[in-house]
Amino acid sequence: MPNLSMNTIAIVAKTALDRQERNMELELLTPYELKTMDDDQIMAHTIKIKSMYNNQAVSPYQLTENQEIIAYLMQIFLYMASKCESEYALKKLECELEESKTLKDLRQQWNESKDGKAPAIDYFKALAADRVKELKQNVLAKKIMANNFKAAAESYKERIAAIKYKIQAIAIEGGKNG
Repeated sequence: MPNLSMNTIAIVAKTALDRQERNMELELLTPYELKTMDDDQIMAHTIKIKSMYNNQAVSPYQLTENQEIIAYLMQIFLYMASKCESEYALKKLECELEESKTLKDLRQQWNESKDGKAPAIDYFKALAADRVKELKQNVLAKKIMANNFKAAAESYKERIAAIKYKIQAIAIEGGKNG
């Protein structure tokens, strides 16, 4: 057995404890668990996980830990993209229904209050579209949010690939120096 100093043993023990604490902190949630959380809770969880990223990582182990964190964040971003897509589809349908109802109501109001021929349907469509403009903006915001989460996930996928190459480079350099 190698002769280790007390200082070396203390460093190894502290590193092992740090790793154990980190693994307990990296609370991986399934999509089912994420589904029960609201957006603010998911954001807080994401910030907590992101804070565990080691910007000073140099060893293959530290880089692999970062890779795990990024992969988990990517999973959260893809979940959120899916959630936003789902909300977008529902809001889009609500908007279309509201616009149709408004169109029908406007046309009916015209027929009840005015004599003579009603204007072309495009006139009423324009009025109805104007009345649901804010609702349409909210629908578009959901679509944009979904695209932003997808872009973030894609970016993290590229970061994972970069970390893999860095680990390979370290292994190659270690083989040449060892």
